[in-house]
Amino acid sequence: MASQAKLQIAAILFADVKGYSTGLTSRRRQRYHEVTDPEIARILDSYQPLTKKPTGDGVVASFADTRPAANCALELSTYYRNLDWHELELPRLEIRFALHCGSTSVGPNPISGQQDL
Repeated sequence: MASQAKLQIAAILFADVKGYSTGLTSRRRQRYHEVTDPEIARILDSYQPLTKKPTGDGVVASFADTRPAANCALELSTYYRNLDWHELELPRLEIRFALHCGSTSVGPNPISGQQDL
């Protein structure tokens, strides 16, 4: 991987859902993913991430610039805030974010073949 990876500046968005591990039964987790995963993928893709990786209750995505990373976080936050949790029969969940910008190596993951950090 090191020979094919290239060093570049990237903005990395970390997101996870507060209360996911302690507040959801397996049935509710399944319902949560059925509802949110397609929209989270659509939002991420609209900001053209360099890489994206689900983490169970969250996602790690990298971007070529800080602006799309921050705008993506804002749109994801709005999506969560506007969800009708009662209609979905889920407890209200909050999404947390962290953004980091710096040098990283981006290249194909030797196992998945996908672009990775």
